[in-house]
Amino acid sequence: MKKPTAIFILILCLYQTIAQTTNHALLVSVGDYPEYTGWAKLKAVNDTWLMRNTLLLQGFQANNIHTLVDAEVTRQRILEAIYQQLTLRVRPGDVAIFHFSGHGQQVQDDNGDEIDGLDEALVPYNSPMRFEAGINYGQYLLRDDELGEALRMLRERLGPNGHLLVLLDACHSGTATRGPAIAARGTNIIMAAPDYINNLQEKAQDATVASDWSVAEAKLAPLVVLSGSSPNQSSYEYRDYQQTYGIFSHAFSKTLSNLPPDASYRSMLAAIRQEVAFRTSIQTPLGEGAMDMVVLGGGVQPRDQYFTVKRVLSSHTIQIEAGALQGCTQGSTVALYPPNITDTLGVSPLSMGFVHASGTFESEISLENPLTLAQIQTAKVFIREQNYGALRATLTIRLQDKTRQAQLEQVLSSYPFIVLTNTAADLTIEENIEHTGQRMLILYKHDGMPLSRFPLDYYWDSSSKGRQLASTIADYARADFLRRLETDSPHIQATLRVLVSDGQGNYSPLSDRLVRLGESIKLEVINRGNKPFYFSILDIQPNNKINKIVPGLRPAADFYLRPFTYWRSDAFNIGEPEGMEVLKVIASSQPVEFNFSRSSSQGAGTPLAVLLGSLLSEDSASRSAAQSLPADSGHISSLILQIVR
Repeated sequence: MKKPTAIFILILCLYQTIAQTTNHALLVSVGDYPEYTGWAKLKAVNDTWLMRNTLLLQGFQANNIHTLVDAEVTRQRILEAIYQQLTLRVRPGDVAIFHFSGHGQQVQDDNGDEIDGLDEALVPYNSPMRFEAGINYGQYLLRDDELGEALRMLRERLGPNGHLLVLLDACHSGTATRGPAIAARGTNIIMAAPDYINNLQEKAQDATVASDWSVAEAKLAPLVVLSGSSPNQSSYEYRDYQQTYGIFSHAFSKTLSNLPPDASYRSMLAAIRQEVAFRTSIQTPLGEGAMDMVVLGGGVQPRDQYFTVKRVLSSHTIQIEAGALQGCTQGSTVALYPPNITDTLGVSPLSMGFVHASGTFESEISLENPLTLAQIQTAKVFIREQNYGALRATLTIRLQDKTRQAQLEQVLSSYPFIVLTNTAADLTIEENIEHTGQRMLILYKHDGMPLSRFPLDYYWDSSSKGRQLASTIADYARADFLRRLETDSPHIQATLRVLVSDGQGNYSPLSDRLVRLGESIKLEVINRGNKPFYFSILDIQPNNKINKIVPGLRPAADFYLRPFTYWRSDAFNIGEPEGMEVLKVIASSQPVEFNFSRSSSQGAGTPLAVLLGSLLSEDSASRSAAQSLPADSGHISSLILQIVR
């Protein structure tokens, strides 16, 4: 009897271990702030929808994902939900996520634990922005101390074998912005009495020390906190895929959907920062806590190379469970194969398809050939050619002189890559009077940062001004497209690194993306796979100028790496301008000559060479056709540097 009993106990323990490993999430968002609060409205509720769908794809059960939105989001309701929906429901060893999207604010410290005299707080639905003695003194805010205590109880419940992930798409310091395409999630208005603010020690914003939620104790679950921005920055929103999201929430969802199962939170944060940097250069997400832990405790579900059919609309039309977030963009082509096919090389598909509508998580596809219901329902859908969209930039013009504005709109509308709009735009043109009295036309990016300035001369020539602006906008559109152009290949594993000098002739890998002007660096490309490849390197500067570092003046065929070898450049010094610099490594089975274009007389070239050559040609902006690449054309990835003085 002892042996069966021992086996029974072993099986029972194994069952309990498996049964106790569950994922839970509480998603809180507030954007429809009442007018009396003084807060700008946000699209934060979209973040909850985005996060919920992302977690469902990661295997979270719907009944373990709980939400609070808009009017439901009060200080008390948040604390109750953490306790009732997370603390009481989780078991030791589980994984829990708390996500907040909304405004953030600094408030008078109430217990003396902040060196700058200010607590950080999340702004619920019913919390007014401004201090009023005896009426509104921050009692509706959710302070970091309170949130930290509630999360501590949750961590005790999870135990040392579980862990907690906190995601904050809010900020506590806001700045005014001219960028009409984004909204800032925070304010520089402190919730405190005027006398208290006047007596605050004059310390930099970035000296703020928030409550240390990530304190490590043996009885507590490890904690990772990912925040949308640094303490002295705002978190922003951006419109993408016909919807507006928090830039940080969107970057998290996209990154999680493409992570390998063994990725750490540190590597995840690096990928999130890259995604955010593609949208704005004035927001840098931060991470604290157990950053070297594996994401979701190793529970990340890697993305399949194929997708499945979600709904059959007709014999010619289907809906699949993949959208723009997974690379199935509008205009892409797909191929449908039987369920037993794992390698499509040399196999004829059941039918080809065209993506005529793409959302964030799903797409509608028109099939070339009608298929039976059984064929469609069991088919594997592979992306054959991904559409990256056209080279374009949306533009809003706001001039005081409406006659000049109409003239400028007429000139710029003749350029196919410029799309004029009165709503959220990539770029905005406004007038400004400099301190010298000179009137200027200023071209702003969507994040409110000035891109270029043009004198507004007494003599107005709309054609000349239009050509100047169009040239600058063309550079922006070309650089923006290339910054965001990323491809992956299962057969090519290329890594680009920056090595920085210690001043004594030694070079070591850069540990941070900050690089100072004048520093000496080298570039290194490593082949980490078992397939050889040719490689190239592009440098996209903060001023949107593009440099071809490799192959440069040498033939592209000279830059070839065998498996598990590396190439290292000569040393060179970092020069102007300051800002975000993007290095792109391009690796493929054939050398990429950048002088190929669609009209090249040198031959067709590979699809990757044609696309890059077309984008880099002087007349690329004169075309408005969509750019696409066949699957497995090669590998393109980015390395972002922040150039500072």
